[in-house]
Amino acid sequence: MKFHRPAVLWSVRTFALTAVSNALLGYCSSLLAATPEWPEFRGPQGNGTSSAQDIPVRWSETENVVWKTELPGKGYSSPVIDGDQIWMTTAVDEPVSDEEKARRLKANTGNQPLIVAGRLVLRALCVQRETGKLVHDLELMVESEPQPAHALNSFASPTPVDCQGAALLSFRCVRHGLR
Repeated sequence: MKFHRPAVLWSVRTFALTAVSNALLGYCSSLLAATPEWPEFRGPQGNGTSSAQDIPVRWSETENVVWKTELPGKGYSSPVIDGDQIWMTTAVDEPVSDEEKARRLKANTGNQPLIVAGRLVLRALCVQRETGKLVHDLELMVESEPQPAHALNSFASPTPVDCQGAALLSFRCVRHGLR
């Protein structure tokens, strides 16, 4: 039986990695117990499927949850798995005043709901696959005045990629002198 991952990936995006807790990562950990690696978005074959057998098809806050871990910030990236490590991205932001928000949105001509953040710290998080223990919380970059993001998104959406034991993360591309 092949399990199609889009529902799980949609759930990760919907529920996000919030500071409350993330039962879904615990579920993903048990779900992928039979799959040694999940190195990138949509898995080892890039098609969102897993060959894992006898996996749960339902879960809730208490049903089929192996562990829960409180994580800082908010991120919509999909987790990647390398051995005992599960890597993901998160963004920890400081709120801004109503006046600052109005100033930064003044030039916005669209009608989309936007998030305006103060100082923003973009991080890589790693938890142990079996226990959910947070083992790495790495500050990757700091933005003092980040551009607004869509309200249905996060500042930490890029999914890491595992490349032979190294987690590769990219939050943005910067063009140097290219037009």
